[in-house]
Amino acid sequence: KKRGGLPDDYRPNVLTPFLDTLIQQVGRSLQLYYTAGRNPEVKKVILAGGSSVIPGLSERLATDSGMPVEVANPFLRMKVSPRIDIHTLAGDAPAMLTACGLAMRTRA
Repeated sequence: KKRGGLPDDYRPNVLTPFLDTLIQQVGRSLQLYYTAGRNPEVKKVILAGGSSVIPGLSERLATDSGMPVEVANPFLRMKVSPRIDIHTLAGDAPAMLTACGLAMRTRA
């Protein structure tokens, strides 16, 4: 997906239906959250994981939910070695959220 080489019909036959389902599931999850009487109100959606960087996902979700949507970047305030390509890292950062959290845990 990241390097291209996908069939010409990938976007209309695979990606668009996937995004439609994903956005629908987020909406259902929010409805369930509110139906269960949860507080406080959700004011922002933060996307994490490899699929969060799919072009157009955050914009569509913001439009459908009426909330700001942000893509998680666990490296945002971390000091990163100058040997690392920061642009490549930024593209992979949402998929590394759990790994970063585990790496930062203290031993009990």
